[in-house]
Amino acid sequence: MKNAAIRVGCTAQRILAEPIAVVIAHLHQESQSTSANPDLDIWKKKTRNLLVFDLGGGGLNVAVVSVHHDLMEIVAHHHDDSLGGEGFDNVLVKHFEADFKRKFRGADLNTNKRAMARLRGASERVKKNLSTMQQATVELDGLYEGMDFNSSITRARFEDLAYDLTKACITPVVKCLEQASMNKKEIHQVLLVGGGSRIPAVQNVVSQFFEGNGLIKFTNPEECVAMGACIEAETLEGNVANAKTDYPHKVKAAPHTLGVEIVDGKIAAIIPKNSILPVRKVIEFSTSQDNQAAVFLQVYEGEDDLAKNNRLLGKLSVGIEPAKAGEPKIKVIFTINADGVLEIVAEDKNSGKSETLLIQKQT
Repeated sequence: MKNAAIRVGCTAQRILAEPIAVVIAHLHQESQSTSANPDLDIWKKKTRNLLVFDLGGGGLNVAVVSVHHDLMEIVAHHHDDSLGGEGFDNVLVKHFEADFKRKFRGADLNTNKRAMARLRGASERVKKNLSTMQQATVELDGLYEGMDFNSSITRARFEDLAYDLTKACITPVVKCLEQASMNKKEIHQVLLVGGGSRIPAVQNVVSQFFEGNGLIKFTNPEECVAMGACIEAETLEGNVANAKTDYPHKVKAAPHTLGVEIVDGKIAAIIPKNSILPVRKVIEFSTSQDNQAAVFLQVYEGEDDLAKNNRLLGKLSVGIEPAKAGEPKIKVIFTINADGVLEIVAEDKNSGKSETLLIQKQT
């Protein structure tokens, strides 16, 4: 990300997690209202838990962010790529595809990729229109073998077709709250983010789950992440009035547990998930066989006890002086900086030999 910024002539001063950027945008908007509503000042003296509900095109991200004085912390995060705006598009595509087949005596749009692409684009527009209208229409000239296609759908019908998908949006919320060891009454505000959050049925199901408390809608939910990043950039440049006192420090959390593979294919956890960044952990290993000339480490991220069920991030080998099993002492240092860059240093305490592994991207 930093290299990409350099290539377009920018400087990446700080890398933010998206939920943090959303909270920054919200706090900025809220601060603009403080003069009109002095009661908002009370939040600066209390711990506030915010849930970021980000329904984008490719998935649903839910995060709990805790803000207290000068500390902003991602307490828990859960992602579900089976949910998202595309899922709601698919519901409409299937509906209109079936309607086309009914109207044109079994004609199958799936045999024509161009026709399906046009129908998908029209379905996305219908989805957006149904967020503000009670009915929307598809009009596609010459969609398939010269046949024109016109069809309408009401918001109520769309909500009925997408009922299961809409209800499923609450499952990641529940899982995120479980990770945070919180109940829904401990959430003070819910921030609706992403284009999918415009769908009224989605807003209703989230509102019902939180019993109508603290629901915050952005005027432009697709832009609030970028807005938060811009505000943070202005803050770092000193261009925002009272930036040092009005904005909390931003603290990113490790998105996954990090560890190394040990005997029997198991994982030795080094840095737990949601650890506050920056973080540094030191652990000492030894050999399992006599006269080993090197120690080989495989670094994984994930929550499973078995290495094969987690994601391999990298491999590191350090030469050691041959000795009996258990005698060599290899110190391994895991460090993640504030930008989420992971550095692993393995050192043989007897010989002083060391090797370094740098992993610049974690997801």
